[in-house]
Amino acid sequence: MVYSPLSIHTVLSLIAAGARGSTKDQLLSFLNSKSTNELNTLASDLLPHVFINRSPSGGPHLSFANGLWVDKSLTIKPSFKKVVDCSYKATVNQVDFQTKANEARVEVNS
Repeated sequence: MVYSPLSIHTVLSLIAAGARGSTKDQLLSFLNSKSTNELNTLASDLLPHVFINRSPSGGPHLSFANGLWVDKSLTIKPSFKKVVDCSYKATVNQVDFQTKANEARVEVNS
């Protein structure tokens, strides 16, 4: 398994989309971006090209998966879920980290 710069950038952009205050500012600075809207637009423009499977010709195959697991006790804002779904082609999953940590671990790692 290899973690590409693209996947790391995408994950940090996804985190920035839900961050506020100094955390958001630090992520934007690190990603050299002016806004989360800029990052979201980049992701929505770029990720559809990543998901194209060009391996039948014998070339490299890139597998790219993003997901977000949040404790079920937390509320997910609909606007954030929309960004995750539409811009990052990722899923938001609510799990019980507090009382069913092992089951949550299995789900996250599957």
